[in-house]
Amino acid sequence: QKLEGPIQWLLGPDNDQHVDSWVWLEVTDPSYPTDMQSRLRQHFTHPLSIQHIPPGSTASTAPTVTEAMSPVEVGKQFIKFATTAEANETEATLLRAAYDSANTAQRSA
Repeated sequence: QKLEGPIQWLLGPDNDQHVDSWVWLEVTDPSYPTDMQSRLRQHFTHPLSIQHIPPGSTASTAPTVTEAMSPVEVGKQFIKFATTAEANETEATLLRAAYDSANTAQRSA
């Protein structure tokens, strides 16, 4: 069974008959819902797939990653893909710090 709609609808009483079914779930909220995966896994016993597909996008809109891209840029693209919003300055700073830390640890190993 494929169910698609906003997370509140998916978790609502209209879908109670599917909680023990094997289901494909497509969440259509404009931005990535808080704790989407865990909330849906708690509600549905057998989710086969859980995807966030906001209005105007398709399941095949994953960003392209190339060897020329820095790991920080890949992280920023993931944030945009998962949340439909650009990485803010705090997120970008955390990505850079994590990359720098991992890079430093690898060089000293």
